[in-house]
Amino acid sequence: MKPIPVPIHIIVAVDQEWGIGKRNSLAWYLPEDLAHFRKITTTVRDKNKINAVLMGRKTWESLPEKSQPLPQRLNIVVTHNKDYKFPEGVIPVDDIASVLSLLPDNIESLFVIGGAQIYHLALSQLPIESIFITKVFATFGCDTFFPQVDAQFTKKDESSILTAKNGPQYQFVRYSKT
Repeated sequence: MKPIPVPIHIIVAVDQEWGIGKRNSLAWYLPEDLAHFRKITTTVRDKNKINAVLMGRKTWESLPEKSQPLPQRLNIVVTHNKDYKFPEGVIPVDDIASVLSLLPDNIESLFVIGGAQIYHLALSQLPIESIFITKVFATFGCDTFFPQVDAQFTKKDESSILTAKNGPQYQFVRYSKT
């Protein structure tokens, strides 16, 4: 079996019902989590490398236009639409399994950033090392959900419970494969 070229992680924010979105957008605005997301997905040990983010087309479309592509990261988007036009530097793929063979040598880690279908595929088809979860202690009537973390992952560390400037409490938790 060919070795996995880079560590693969999932990063996600969930509400108390494991909801991740509503009508193809985030169901809440939590600047502290956005800063955490940016820090986790852009931090590298080797300054000659960058991280890659893997997302589905709907997640891509939900990004603010000014954030397309997400800066300081290689953006990879899963889409079956061969005619979809992405900005220069974005790599479109038609299936999640082909991602690992397309990663350039300057990639340190791959982060799966959504949406729900991509999370499900990643958990079943990719060797995920860890899951970074922001748990938001509120419910938002989400229509899209993250799967429950199963027994192959154990909680490795967590922050204290924090309170956002705009209200809800939240916590950063990291699960790793056992």
